[in-house]
Amino acid sequence: MRLSSVLSEAGRDIRSGTTRFATFAVLLAATTGIAGAADVGTVASLTRDASAYVASGAATRTAALEGGIDGAACDALAGHGDVLAAGALRPGPGLALTALPGATLSTFEVTPGLAALIADSDGRAGAWLSPTLADRLGAAAGDELGTPQGPLPVAGVFVHPEDGRDSRLSSAVLLPGDASRPFDECWARAWPQGGSTDDLLRSTTSSSAGPTAPLSLGQLNASLGSIFDTDAVGERLTRWAPAVAAVTAAVLGIVSVRRRRLEFSGARQAGQSRTAQLAVVVVETAAWAVCGAVVASGLTALTLLLDAGSLVDSPAHLLTAAPLAAAAGAVLAAALTTATIRRRDLVRWFKDR
Repeated sequence: MRLSSVLSEAGRDIRSGTTRFATFAVLLAATTGIAGAADVGTVASLTRDASAYVASGAATRTAALEGGIDGAACDALAGHGDVLAAGALRPGPGLALTALPGATLSTFEVTPGLAALIADSDGRAGAWLSPTLADRLGAAAGDELGTPQGPLPVAGVFVHPEDGRDSRLSSAVLLPGDASRPFDECWARAWPQGGSTDDLLRSTTSSSAGPTAPLSLGQLNASLGSIFDTDAVGERLTRWAPAVAAVTAAVLGIVSVRRRRLEFSGARQAGQSRTAQLAVVVVETAAWAVCGAVVASGLTALTLLLDAGSLVDSPAHLLTAAPLAAAAGAVLAAALTTATIRRRDLVRWFKDR
């Protein structure tokens, strides 16, 4: 049977409603769309939790040793292992502002790496203000603050809310520190979390600290727990969504053929070859299965867009795994079911009709 004949017969069956094209396409789209949406919703939720964990400072490890941290070594941790950003700080002298007569602000001297860790630093020189202090002074990046020593440029505003993290910076001013002097602390944000971060922090101790100086390791914000379960995505229950979609679609494929077994057996009795019949069924099933899979992909993408707000950083397989598995399952099941139809069963199926 030529391909044109196969396509022609399949087209006639679809147009006449014999294949129940719309019914099976809608059923596949609904079942697969639900399975895919459940999976992408779970992944989006876990990803959102991970982002909140990192943003809270819970993924930032700290090493404290008064006068014992090498600032350059601390900054250099960024990019090593799982460390995304790192920087050092130490308490600085009080700062007097002409706008706040009689008040002395607490300051911290920091390395460029620390500014990059807690703020959207673009390398601009100057002081970094806490949000509370910036609102109080009405200052923003590019402004200058009056001090007894002269104008102090404002590099920007750093992010450090009071959500369980170290509160010393909540009303402080961060100033560029002299890297030739040792610092007191090194902060390193690492993701995903690994056991090597603390070892890297230990390597930032200055030679002037002495071999027996106690290094204190900790967590910038412990309110969300010390460890985030990064394996949760891989162990989620909805990871079986493609398998569920494939099985459900396979059932639809079997039903689509079994409901027409009398027709197929009669065609075999009339002389249609098994190969020709199988080719027609595959084309017909693929038509409604692919259509349903496309709709299911759209539903999955819409769910992800509404839940995560973007499709840009989402793995492509989240959108296509379940629909592809469903389409393949439907076509394969329909083909196997068709292969079991025998023309000698025509009379029995006619009686059972």
